[in-house]
Amino acid sequence: MPVFLLPDIVFLDLNMPGKNGKECLKEIKENPRFKALPVIIYSTSAHTKDIMDTHSTGANLYIRKPSSMRGLISVIRRVFLLELETLRQNPPLNSYFITPDGI
Repeated sequence: MPVFLLPDIVFLDLNMPGKNGKECLKEIKENPRFKALPVIIYSTSAHTKDIMDTHSTGANLYIRKPSSMRGLISVIRRVFLLELETLRQNPPLNSYFITPDGI
C-alpha cells in the first residue's frame, strides 16, 4: 500500500464552491489521520460567528484575507515564523484571529 505524506499546514478558504470551508474543516478534524494537521482558515469574513465556529471546530488560526499583496505577505510571513508545534495547538481566541495589521 502506498504511503502518502501529509502537508505540514492546510490553508482552507471558507467560501469554496460545492462544499464550504466549515464542512471541510469538520471532516478534516473528525478523521483520525488528519486530526493533528494544522488548519488555517483564510477568508474575507471577519464575522464573529465564522471565527467562533471555526475555532470551536478545531482550526488553528484564522486569517482575514488582506486587500493588498503587502498585507498578504505580512500575514503569511507571520504564519511561517511560528513553530509547527505552536501551530498544532488550539490557541486561545485572543491569538487565533490574524489581520494584516496584527493579531
